[in-house]
This record gives sequence, structure tokens and C-alpha cells, in this order.
Amino acid sequence: YVSFNRLEVTLHERELFGVMCRGAVEEGDHNVMRAPPCAYVDAKGIAYEEAPQSSGHLMLVIIRDEALPPVPSRVLDEKTLAVMSSILQRAGDAGIGISGFSLLGGVPSEIRARAKEGFVIILMKEDDMASAFGVIKTVVDKDIKERRDELDYIDARFGNKVFYKFKE
Repeated sequence: YVSFNRLEVTLHERELFGVMCRGAVEEGDHNVMRAPPCAYVDAKGIAYEEAPQSSGHLMLVIIRDEALPPVPSRVLDEKTLAVMSSILQRAGDAGIGISGFSLLGGVPSEIRARAKEGFVIILMKEDDMASAFGVIKTVVDKDIKERRDELDYIDARFGNKVFYKFKE
């Protein structure tokens, strides 16, 4: 004889990772046009609820140039989430705050991180982020210095070589 007199239920609140929106990713990526729909994305890459457009730096904003699938659904795979998390950590270690990411459907191997200061960092998802941000930090500290607010982008897709451009 077995008696079941109690039921235990454990609930865990979703951990918000950011907001994903469909948008036009422009060259330089600092002037991105966001258009609904947007969705809240959890730490497992699931878009779980429609969201209003977001601006500012309080919430991580992920822009993709392709339509969002219906909510709820997986919008970020584990590999992309791991790359984004690594970029957030390495950029922070280098003194660069990240406000969001852009994902281009035509170039799935690439990821663009938007710095809170307005410039874009272009990376390959397969890159060793520790090494890439080591080079980026060196270039920012030695070459760009106090001109960070004039910076348009840093292109770090080429190993130890980093290219950068100032706004015109």
C-alpha cells in the first residue's frame, strides 16, 4: 500500500536574456531601425512573450534581419547564446559595455556587438573571444584612446588584425 498525500511543485522564473526585434541592420549598425514584432528572449534562447520596442541601454537588444518565428519558439541556439555571453564578459573585461547584438541571416558566421558608446564590433562566431578582445583592447587603448565617441566600427574578423573606422 502506497499513500500519496502531497504534491511538490518547483517553479523557476524565466531568466531574461534580452529583447529580440526584426530590423534593418545598416552599415555601421549604430543607427538600427527596429520594427515590431519584438519578443522577450530567455537565457535558453526561447522567445516567450511579445515585447514592446526597446531603446536605451537598460536591456540587451538583439536585432535580426529576418522575420521572427511565432512566439513561443527558439530564436537563439546554444552556440550563439554562448558566443554572446562570452562577448559580454570579454568586452566588459576590456572596458567596453555592450548594449546589443545584430545577427545577419546572409552571414550566419558573423556577429555584431553594439557598444553602449555607439560603435559596432564585428566578429566571427568561431573566434576565440579572449584573444579577439585582447587585440581590441590594445587597439582601443593605444590608437583610438579618447576618440571612442567618434568611432563607427571595429572589425575584428581577421585574427590578430583589427580594422577600425571613425564616423564621417
